[in-house]
Amino acid sequence: MRARLHGRRFLSNVLVLAGGTAAAHGVTLAAEPILTRLYSPVQFGICAAFASAAGILQSISSGRYERAIPIPRDERSSLGLLYLCFLILVCATALGQVVAWLFGEPLLRWANIPQLRPYLWLVPAGLFFGSAYEVLSMWTIRTKEFTVLASTKLRRSGGTALTQLALGGLAAGPLGLIAGDMVGRILGLGALAGPIWRKHRPTMRKISPADIKDLAVRYRRFPMLSTPAALLNRSAERLPAFLLLAFYGPAETGWYWLCQRALSVPVTLISQSVARVYIGEASEAVRTSPERLKGLFLRVGWKLFLFSLPPSAVLVAFGPWLFRIVFGPSWVEAGEYARALGVNLPFLMCIAPLTQTLFIVERQELLLIGELARVIMIVGSMYVVCSRGLPALTAVWTYSIAAIASYSVQAGMIAWALWGKKHPNVRED
Repeated sequence: MRARLHGRRFLSNVLVLAGGTAAAHGVTLAAEPILTRLYSPVQFGICAAFASAAGILQSISSGRYERAIPIPRDERSSLGLLYLCFLILVCATALGQVVAWLFGEPLLRWANIPQLRPYLWLVPAGLFFGSAYEVLSMWTIRTKEFTVLASTKLRRSGGTALTQLALGGLAAGPLGLIAGDMVGRILGLGALAGPIWRKHRPTMRKISPADIKDLAVRYRRFPMLSTPAALLNRSAERLPAFLLLAFYGPAETGWYWLCQRALSVPVTLISQSVARVYIGEASEAVRTSPERLKGLFLRVGWKLFLFSLPPSAVLVAFGPWLFRIVFGPSWVEAGEYARALGVNLPFLMCIAPLTQTLFIVERQELLLIGELARVIMIVGSMYVVCSRGLPALTAVWTYSIAAIASYSVQAGMIAWALWGKKHPNVRED
């Protein structure tokens, strides 16, 4: 009976978050066919470089301490981790601005992506606002206020779409897409931060620097092991766009990025929504009944894999035709890219959210090994294809096949953490 109640609660939370995410992506989908007629593939490619740069830096900007926020038994420790995350984030943003100012141009020349030069100064700001949302959302996950989180997703998506449409109508070029991205990063922060401050202000004022230092030491495995793992993970996701931009140009990068935006609908709707609920349920399981985590892992993984098979089949079978109809004739090649990436979709949706298991059981060293294998497989194989002058579509197929192999490795790492000789490292606070 208890397991059935847990299952119903898990499904209910997923549906709440997925519903908000579905509404948010409904806005994005409605705007996308117009955006592809207001902006060229080249302009999409430049925005892809901006989003990729901010995304890679965002993965390490708070030391990954935000992943520890749902874990402590007492609220004061979680609030202390919240403080710690923002302290690190402010320092990281300031450092990023200095690096962009002093070394931005040499870095862009070295990477062969000069198209990003006019917008480089916005990257640290994008880093700050995107990371702040992630930190605050982890507190919302701890308290299981998924309705609030879902509503912020709708605001962010709507703000992004409206800004990009308005500026596209004014022929703003790549800046229109980038400005919309920035607006989306900012919206929703107040809705997440306000309740925390109003409800927990007395407790937050009692948190001392010594408390924050103790928490930094207690959860030191997160920055020591999870930060490099997160950097590798985000690099595997974002560096392919840089490789396409450097070797083939912004048009090919724009086609690739549109595919990623289209695929983000099922991935974010289902996979990321499940991941956020899974963190809350798995953290509770570790605190109360660790053995239950194994069943939760298997049940969620299998259902995600089965659920993702139909959209994957549709993309593989009809990708080019769908992209021509929906986005216009300039984006037919993007449909070929979508066909290649669709093969990888079930593995992405199944394994990506379940890697949170390694955070929960504090086996970040396995996560680090898995992410290192992933970036070597994906970026390494794709670089070989690009450097040999093979077609961009071949590079995208290489990415997809390497991603399947890397997710298989990560699945093995999670299984080792749960069933291997080394048992989950679950410690008392």
